[in-house]
This record gives sequence, structure tokens and C-alpha cells, in this order.
Amino acid sequence: MNARLLTLPALATLALAPAIAQAQDTAVYPLERPTQVRELDGTVLYSAFDPAIDGYRLTVRDARGARALPVQPSETPFEADIGTNSSGDPQVIFSLDVGTQEGGQAGGRDLFVLTLASGEVRPVRNANTGLDERSPTIDGGRIAFSRGFDEGENPVVYTKRLVAPRERPSTRLSGVPQRRDGRDTTARSVSELELEDGLLGQIVTYTYDTAGGLRTNEVRQVELDERSSRQVATLTTGLNGQFFVGLSFAEDYLAWYETSNIGNSSAGAYRYQPGRAYRFAEAPPYLSGFAWTGDGTWQARASFDQECNDPSTGDAVEECTLARTDDLAWEIIGAHRVR
Repeated sequence: MNARLLTLPALATLALAPAIAQAQDTAVYPLERPTQVRELDGTVLYSAFDPAIDGYRLTVRDARGARALPVQPSETPFEADIGTNSSGDPQVIFSLDVGTQEGGQAGGRDLFVLTLASGEVRPVRNANTGLDERSPTIDGGRIAFSRGFDEGENPVVYTKRLVAPRERPSTRLSGVPQRRDGRDTTARSVSELELEDGLLGQIVTYTYDTAGGLRTNEVRQVELDERSSRQVATLTTGLNGQFFVGLSFAEDYLAWYETSNIGNSSAGAYRYQPGRAYRFAEAPPYLSGFAWTGDGTWQARASFDQECNDPSTGDAVEECTLARTDDLAWEIIGAHRVR
């Protein structure tokens, strides 16, 4: 194992910040920078910016407070997920640009898993290649991730069991559409993946040669056993800075969030289940991270283009907070609102 992955001093437990003016908040904590959010049984995973190192630490928060995981810091927010191994024990999977090292290949991004109980970190040797492995997710010892081809312009989604032999190829899944509406797509990317009970949620992005700089954000759901997929929601990205974030499964629904850097009327939380009506709930106009737990949400209230602190003085410029809320006021909406 590379020395850069050895244990780092844990973050001090973050002080509880005053609640912001929203009645359904149950806890609010300060953030230094925007981050994505993942949650498992009350433990939330996110990237905490540490000004002392000018980088991010992969961090969990639970009933004991916030603590940094024994993982090499990153210059950018982590691509990570919290789930379980085949024994049901909590594990974190993350992608890290590690360069040449044991367990990785000649440069690029590799996948690693961390067992929460022991803090042990190990590379996912049976999935890592010389290409970039990104956007990982884990559930019940099965992982899903994207692998970049053609200098990352053509990402492909795969799944594999953590215990599968290295010589057994990863299984390719449906991912970013190669064609949509009779046209070839270009500039393809995978933003997020979320795996649970044989279902894989995806947020993917693509454009067309004739799109004039606008891109399409798409939420997709893949059934792994049947190898089938469906389009769940679409959004034109580039108008008012809106895009999708925060895939999460709960109560047999796939949930996500439409965020906007400047706010719009369609911003808010959505959830979907095949054969059921779509549900929508109003929430803050922009979030960088979102996780619906079935009985509440975790919200990273910060826009991706926002500076939370003045770098010269350290004074707060905008309010950036990680909030735990009661459940939202969901209402039924028509499918035309999301497709």
C-alpha cells in the first residue's frame, strides 16, 4: 500500500451550527466548500474541505460526530459511496488519482474500499485497470463504476463482485446513451451512480454536435439481473445552471435532486418507482449534495460555483451547511414535468 493511503489524523468533531430558518431542519453543520452526500443507516459520507491542507478529506458523520477517514486527501471532492460488503458490514468505496503504486496501474484513477469498523483500506484489484475507474457505488459486496475510454470521452459502466476473481471480466451495463432522438451523442460523462438491491441509478450527461453548447442531464435506472434500463428524467443543462445531483434509494423509490445555481421553479427533490406516479417536493433552490433516507434528507446547501469563505480573510461569504431534515412534503406530479 502506498504511504499516502496510511492513516491521517482525524478531523476534530465539528461544532453544531445554529439552525437555519427552515422548520423541518433537525441538525445543521457548517461546510467549508460544496460537496456531494451519501448516507447509510444514519451515517453520512461527504468531502470536508480542510483549509490547513487546501484539500478535501473523505469524512463520515454519525451519532459520534464527524471524523476524517484514513484516506489520502484529494484536491477535489471525492467520488465515493457508503454501502455494505457481502456480510452486511458498512464499507466505503472511493476513486482516487494515485499514480503508479501497488494495487493500481500506471497512473490514472483507481478504486479503493475502506471497512468502517477497522479503517482498513485496500485497492479493488479485480476491477482496477490502466484506465480511469470513477463514480463508484457499493451494495451487498457488489460494486458498479464507470471506466473512461477515448481519453475519458466515452465512459462505460460496469459491475462486479468484490470477491470475484481478477481474471473474470467486469460485466458491462447500459450507461450513457450512444444515440438519443435519432442522433449520435457526444461529450458523454457519468456524474453519479447509486446501487441498491439489484437496481442501479445513474446520472449521465451528453450533448449533440448541433446542441449549441447545451447538454442533456439524464437520470436512468438499470435492473442488473434483467440487464434492462429505462430513462427516468431529463433536463437541459446550461440554462440557469441547473443539473441533477443526489441519487438515493429508499422505500423502493429512486430519488434525486434538481439543483440550480441561480434558482428556478422546477428545483427540488424528485422520486420515482416503476408503475407509480412521480413525486416532487420543494426544497432550497440549489444543493451540491442530497440524500433521501425515506424519513428525511441530508442536504449540502452550497452551489458548486460558490465560495463559502473569502480566501484572503477566511470570513464567511455565503452560508454553506450540511443539514439533516425531516421528510419533505411530497406531492404527485405528472411525468411531463420530468421527461
